[in-house]
Amino acid sequence: MVDFLITYEHKARELENICLLKVELERRGYRVDIMHTQDLNRLRYLFAKKPKVILTHALYDNEDYYYHVNAIAGNILKVVNLQWEQVLSKEAYKKGFHNPKQKAALATHICWGKETFERLITSGVEHCVITGAIQMDFLKNKFEEYYYKKEEIMKMYNIRDKSIILYISSFTLANVSEDFKENLKKRTNYDIDELSEIMINTKIETLRWIEEILKKDTEKTIVYRPHPNESCDKDLERLENEYKNFRVIKDLSVKQWIKVAEKIFTWMSTSIVEVYFANKSCYVLRPQEHNENLDAVIYKDSKIIDNYNEFEETLTSEKSDKFPINESEIFKYYQIDNSKYSYEKICDLLEEVLTTNKYDLPSSEVKYRIHPKAIITPIVKSTIIRFRITKKTPIIRKNKKISNWLNLFWEARAKQEKDMAHSEEINTITEKIKIILEKENEKRD
Repeated sequence: MVDFLITYEHKARELENICLLKVELERRGYRVDIMHTQDLNRLRYLFAKKPKVILTHALYDNEDYYYHVNAIAGNILKVVNLQWEQVLSKEAYKKGFHNPKQKAALATHICWGKETFERLITSGVEHCVITGAIQMDFLKNKFEEYYYKKEEIMKMYNIRDKSIILYISSFTLANVSEDFKENLKKRTNYDIDELSEIMINTKIETLRWIEEILKKDTEKTIVYRPHPNESCDKDLERLENEYKNFRVIKDLSVKQWIKVAEKIFTWMSTSIVEVYFANKSCYVLRPQEHNENLDAVIYKDSKIIDNYNEFEETLTSEKSDKFPINESEIFKYYQIDNSKYSYEKICDLLEEVLTTNKYDLPSSEVKYRIHPKAIITPIVKSTIIRFRITKKTPIIRKNKKISNWLNLFWEARAKQEKDMAHSEEINTITEKIKIILEKENEKRD
């Protein structure tokens, strides 16, 4: 058995944070495993290595509870939701999809700040705990040595220009299929057509602005940082192929790129808060008018750049402008406690979850029998991968339905594998964190 199993969805967004939890919990004497939600070797956690506590990346309803809890660990009463999406739009708050319901509401939910805490409590969630945002711990002085230096990054990615300009993207709906949109509408009861159209138009115009800069300034490299849920497309590929000083890079955390960038731009990404806590300046590009109800709430009354000339001026200006979003909006959703790190607060809570029954889910309401599907599905998918079964496999290709399914499976699998961390990657991150924490402990002693 393991004491804690921490699952994740996007390594760029979550891996550093959960590695920090792993290191601290192991320092306290607990056994901790990390697993991607789509890891097909998950059956060991149903049987041989059943965790005592499971930590999920999201938990909204019974469907989430099944896939993120039951299908991984079976019947378990100690469930903690790290919920990596806490800053939403007015419309999303109104629809209420992000308020945990059904079995999901019975888990323990980590809150970064007071606004999320009050929203969940008001919606009927009992176990909510404000810890602050663990990702912001990495932007405190203690973790300064964790990051690669600018020279190291430039060598790693063969960036030869003098400056790195970072664009933090969040165009998650700009190039998704109609089927995806329809499924999202059904699941969330959220009409995304308007937001999708705004994203498409904004992305087109933003890339046009960027291309104008690429033509004029060959001494700056623009790093386009996609959202973890954003797919690369022909427009980005064309720019990367035509301009040596344009790069689309998903590797490493957004915090790492914030640290080494001279100028930072975004549209609606909540990573702007990480820019703020990194004490860097940032600019909000809005070439298309945005619907306030669809905007992330922290962008309320923000200062925006809505024309190309001003965008170009910021790239050549040496002055540091006032931060574009209001501090008061940030602090509503991100609690700052200088007396204790968020990762320490979360680990304190996890110890309490493990060693007491205070946060246990009621067994009568979450009683679960292992569904055969939870066992069969990973076995079937593992077999397909092991034997490279595709739509061209002789025994398969005559069956159109199975061929189509296999085609979609391999496309999805390719994306998933890019988001899965190998053990070497996890070890590299945890070792860097261990060194930092050991130095901190030596100072205290």
